Amino acid sequence: MALFLLISGSSLEPRQSSLRCTLVTVFFTSSLIFAAYSAAFTSFLAVFRVKLPFDSFRTLYSQTDYKVGSLRGTAYDDVFRVSVAA
Repeated sequence: MALFLLISGSSLEPRQSSLRCTLVTVFFTSSLIFAAYSAAFTSFLAVFRVKLPFDSFRTLYSQTDYKVGSLRGTAYDDVFRVSVAA
């Protein structure tokens, strides 16, 4: 079947086994390279990277463009207060 895919649309019919092995090797190698390229390109397009304008709680606290919403007395509120105070 792989040989049929290799020669479809071509009048060349390889009769020697070394030529057939070479064509099959080229076919599978090119298929592997194409699959690897397609997978890498798809994963590159699928990942969405967000660049935040702050890198720590302290810079978030010093900027006035953003507000942090948390309930008072919760663990999140304690973590935020402790990290900003340090």
